[in-house]
This record gives sequence, structure tokens and C-alpha cells, in this order.
Amino acid sequence: MLSGPRLILRQMGEHDLPDLYAILSDPLVMRHWSHPPLASPADAAWYFANLEAGRRLRTFWQWGVVVRDEDAVIGTVSLFAVDAARRRAELGYAIASARWRRGHASEAVRLAIAHASGALGLRTLLADVDPRNAASCRLLDRLGFHCTEQRHTGRCVDGVPVPSALYVLQTHMPDRPR
Repeated sequence: MLSGPRLILRQMGEHDLPDLYAILSDPLVMRHWSHPPLASPADAAWYFANLEAGRRLRTFWQWGVVVRDEDAVIGTVSLFAVDAARRRAELGYAIASARWRRGHASEAVRLAIAHASGALGLRTLLADVDPRNAASCRLLDRLGFHCTEQRHTGRCVDGVPVPSALYVLQTHMPDRPR
């Protein structure tokens, strides 16, 4: 569990599946993701099972974002494709559209970055973003990520190819020679 001033990031359980489904089935939330909105609660159960498998293998960490003194999951933050040898991982996040523009994504991602660079010892975080997602691009810029390239990955949204922007954060800069 990770705690911030207003939010808690906690491991999700099966009781969180309705909240997870509500977030990942929302077309507004999912319009810039690499896969379409979840189609059914069964899809959320399948997604959750894969999260649990990744957690056991220590290659996928996903937390439910919860507002203090509430129990409902209002979003998720993930570290995935964790490469312990290279000390890097990819970062992903989603916040329920009803909770946008309240600073929840910023606080949740900051908590994940602190955990990644601290307890997990990761030094590089990557975020693959649809560059049309201006809010996400601004958030990553504010948190110190740098857009290193834009490319076409073959990913399509509603049958239309969309570009991808790769953002990188170096969480630890090596000591400079004295």
C-alpha cells in the first residue's frame, strides 16, 4: 500500500472488479488506450487474473487508486514489463472520467514513481502515450518525463492508425565525477 496526502494506492481484490470494470469500460477513459473498452464484467475478471499472474512473477504491479476515507477504486496505476536486470519498467494509469481534473492522476503517478525508484530500485520509467491525449502528455512533462520519439506502432483506434509518443523518466542520475 502506498499513501499520499489525498490518495491511497492499494492492491486490488476481486471485490474491486465492479469498479475496475466501470473504469476500463468507459469509452472516455479508454479512447487513448492500446485496447478497446472492456465489453463485459467477465473481461474485467480476465484482466484481473492476468494482473495477479504478473504480480506473482514480479513483472506487473497494479494498484487501485482510492481516495482517503473512501473504499471505491477510482483509477489504477501500473508498473509493467518490469525488467529487473535493466532496472526499468513501463508506467500506465487511468482515472475514472468522473474524477478527472482533480489532481488524482498526478498524485497517484508520483506515488508510483517514488515506489519504483525507491523500493523497486528502478532507474528508468517509460510511458507510451497517444500524443492526442494532451492531458496525459502535460502530466508526464510536469513529472519530469521527456518525449523521446513519436512513431507509428500499427495500433488502431476505431480502425484508424494512431501514433505513439514514448516518454522516458530517468529516476536516478549517476553521480558526476568530482
